Amino acid sequence: MHCVNGDGELRVEVKGTTSDGSVILLTSGEVVQARADGATALYVLSGIDVTENGGTFTASGGEERVIANWEIVDSDLAPLAYRYKVPPPPRPT
Repeated sequence: MHCVNGDGELRVEVKGTTSDGSVILLTSGEVVQARADGATALYVLSGIDVTENGGTFTASGGEERVIANWEIVDSDLAPLAYRYKVPPPPRPT
């Protein structure tokens, strides 16, 4: 989310989870963007209750947490996956 108030600007990364929110998933792009933008905040809505009724899903509730002046520290990040480029098969000779 990009917020503007007069001359001030703030980028807010918004995350929602059904978990307790103590750990969230960030894409590599979100990390790069948050580090590059300067003024960035993190908004987490945790403990969201999701119900299903006849194929329709409804989300409700949750606990808000806002981290103003959010700075990502390397020690708080843990890699979960790597993208691997599979080499092409050898050409027939």
